[in-house]
Amino acid sequence: MPKKKSILDLLEERSRVEITPKNYFKRLNTCLIILGISVVVSVSVGLYVSEISFLNLGLAGALVLSTGYFCYRFKNKTNSIAIKGDTLILNAPGKPSCVTSVRAIKDVQTSSFLGVQLTRLKYVLDGRTRFVKVINLSSSVESTPELLIKKAMELSKKQKANHKPGSVLTN
Repeated sequence: MPKKKSILDLLEERSRVEITPKNYFKRLNTCLIILGISVVVSVSVGLYVSEISFLNLGLAGALVLSTGYFCYRFKNKTNSIAIKGDTLILNAPGKPSCVTSVRAIKDVQTSSFLGVQLTRLKYVLDGRTRFVKVINLSSSVESTPELLIKKAMELSKKQKANHKPGSVLTN
């Protein structure tokens, strides 16, 4: 039975590496729907228990609307990431895929909280600085996305350094 290769080995072989899982957007949508339903239920219970007044209704409406806006913005700013060789592939729901060089990445930061990793990626494409967010569960990935992306950047720099032309000899 063949051994499963680690992600770092796949990066060195320049194969396609999915940093986010295949069902990433389905999981994200499910989590956002659960968050929205839990906010609506908690606001409903709060209104049922407390005295209904215009102030309470206004606060409840503001909380529900702000949660909806947060979920909408978060879903639009979150992408799935894959790396193949020197190429970074970004997929977003309802948008065409974005393909750029790994060398265009300017900054990668990963922060963890309660087993959830939030990775912020800053890259330049067409002269514009763009930002992407990726969420992973710590248990679902072998290593952090930050480590994988930095390793891909390092391999890309090594590859570029190896292809520089040598000195030109003249006779």
